[in-house]
Amino acid sequence: MYDIYNIYLNGSDMFEYDVSILITMIWRQLVKSLSKIDFFPNKKDVERQERVQVMLVHIHTHYADDLSLKDIADAGMMSIAQCNRCFNKILNVTSYEYLIQYRLQKATNLLKDATLNVAEISEIVGFNNVTHFIQVFKKVYGISPKKYRMMERQDEKGS
Repeated sequence: MYDIYNIYLNGSDMFEYDVSILITMIWRQLVKSLSKIDFFPNKKDVERQERVQVMLVHIHTHYADDLSLKDIADAGMMSIAQCNRCFNKILNVTSYEYLIQYRLQKATNLLKDATLNVAEISEIVGFNNVTHFIQVFKKVYGISPKKYRMMERQDEKGS
């Protein structure tokens, strides 16, 4: 690109040809780089994605239950270690981290409802211990569930 700019500045008689040659060289490098990328997933990757999809459906269906890592892995018909490798490969998180993220997402929706207290929400989304729920919530969102609720209410009033 720098060379193209210099050709432009120098105003050569063969400007169009020189630029055309450089653009062709850029395309050549690009195509050469792209040919190293495997655009077609192999059979193992497709199978891994299908299994993770099954496990995600299981999590989304049973997140409020006392869901263990073994339950998630069993849904994908694999060991816990294999399950976590698949989640890491596809989603860049472990199955447990995904479960917690999903539960917290559901909790944020419930926190907008003023009729439920934090302990009830904690239980509804599958946390067995309200203290653990509050700690995890603070770690992820940087504030307590109560503060989150207050901020949401203020945002609603401001809208």
